[in-house]
Amino acid sequence: MSPVVTIKVARNRPENRGIALDNANLSGILSDTGNRTFWIKPVGLPGTLPTGTETYNTDPQRVDFSVRPVSVQLRDVFLAYRVGDLRLMYVGECDSEMRQATADEIALNPNRGRWPWYFEAKNLTPEYGSVWLQHDLRPVRLVEEFNALNPGATARLNGLMYGRDRLRVARTFAEFIIRRVMALPQVESDPA
Repeated sequence: MSPVVTIKVARNRPENRGIALDNANLSGILSDTGNRTFWIKPVGLPGTLPTGTETYNTDPQRVDFSVRPVSVQLRDVFLAYRVGDLRLMYVGECDSEMRQATADEIALNPNRGRWPWYFEAKNLTPEYGSVWLQHDLRPVRLVEEFNALNPGATARLNGLMYGRDRLRVARTFAEFIIRRVMALPQVESDPA
């Protein structure tokens, strides 16, 4: 394993925001040989684009579904991408039981009526989630790259194009995306 290179930059330069990219959390997922399922999950309202200020750096993240996803289990890993932009926003781990929105929650947010089922996910990449728009990690493009690098690979995301609100993917493809996040440049802000 090669050492991590840290680049010191001035904090006052907006193009050099410090990011740690959550490699410890992601390394834990890669080294865990336990039985977990990996999913690609679209997030966001259809027909909308990112505002440019959206961040996914909080923990936990609420992950919504239109119908109860009985196949989703605790510790499953979700690679969430933004509807309308297709960029990876964060990597999360199912950290709670499935819940259904209450009538009060739906009254406060009518979108909860469309996606009433949810769980809370541990955000494994809060640092990446704060700068996700700066990186062009789009699962729809990464699947092509993965298949080209792995002759005989059959990773497909077609189900997402037909309205599915989640798609189970092979661990090897999920790990490919996770490694791409981990390979992004790490920048440490200098307090100067």
